[in-house]
Amino acid sequence: MIDERSCDAHQSAIATNETNKLLQEYDEEIYAGIKTNLDEKLKSKKDEVEQTRLRKRWLDWVGKYADKVGAMDDFSNEDKKEYKDGRYLHRIPPNG
Repeated sequence: MIDERSCDAHQSAIATNETNKLLQEYDEEIYAGIKTNLDEKLKSKKDEVEQTRLRKRWLDWVGKYADKVGAMDDFSNEDKKEYKDGRYLHRIPPNG
């Protein structure tokens, strides 16, 4: 599973690469190649973390509202339209 520790590891590698450049441990061409690779991998990992977060959020929403959506089978066509448009929610009393 992708997590933020993976992003931290890539950020640490970027810091090491920057340190090596400052210490002039390798030439500009090698530094640029390493930097490009690390930046791309970090972006990819961050995207994966975000996608995982969004999937989890979606699954949480589905779990929370699945019973309500299933109950829509009993709604009239007009009630379904109002529900879809968001107007139905205003008709539900606070305790019901």
